[in-house]
Amino acid sequence: MMSLDNVIAIAGVSQSDPVRLAVGLVLSISMILALSTAIVAIMNRYRWIVHAGNAVLALTAASMMQHDIEIIRPIPALLNRHAGVAEFSGWSCRLLLISICLTSNYWWPKGRMNRSTSF
Repeated sequence: MMSLDNVIAIAGVSQSDPVRLAVGLVLSISMILALSTAIVAIMNRYRWIVHAGNAVLALTAASMMQHDIEIIRPIPALLNRHAGVAEFSGWSCRLLLISICLTSNYWWPKGRMNRSTSF
């Protein structure tokens, strides 16, 4: 079964085009079904592939967030004249989200209970 983050990533990349969405889902599901054991073996051997996939998903999520923010809150007229500032803010938001996702293993709490505590 395909995970929800893959479906969301394909929906974001398709940009509301039903043909791209259908083709992306069909290709992704068929690849996962046919190649799942090979994909797991490759991901276990080369851990950087997991991080690269995480970065692609984070970039897609950041692009979707940036698009939604632009729809909800249009860029002020002052920044429209300076397109470089708006472009810089968009990419800085994307890079920030990618760095948060890629470093979360270091700063996110582990959530493990203290083994010395008994109930």
